[in-house]
Amino acid sequence: MVAVTPLGPVGKIHRIFDDGASIILLTDVNSSVAVRLQSTRVVGILEGRGDGTCSLKYVSKRVEVKVGEQVVTSGLDGIFPDGLFVGYVSEVKKEEGEMFQLIQVLPAQDLNAIEEVVILKR
Repeated sequence: MVAVTPLGPVGKIHRIFDDGASIILLTDVNSSVAVRLQSTRVVGILEGRGDGTCSLKYVSKRVEVKVGEQVVTSGLDGIFPDGLFVGYVSEVKKEEGEMFQLIQVLPAQDLNAIEEVVILKR
């Protein structure tokens, strides 16, 4: 199950209690989500960094990625449905000797300021 707002996904449900639930936020270091770049349809894994941002992993250096590109869920992880808007590419680096790009993603919403979510059950 995942938690979402009208602006997009917040995270996945970790535990359910009688009076609520705990959520692993997209930006948590224990979070990973299958995503794709909206413009190129290239897929990767979004991992939380613990600092309010995320890293997009496993995108080849051959793919042209631009700052400002939209990132959406791909649905390939079987947890998040396809097409939920996650955020924007905020930084792209291609380092010598690395097979993949270093891509930072800024979530579309401040996940620490959210008060209410809707739970989606797959």
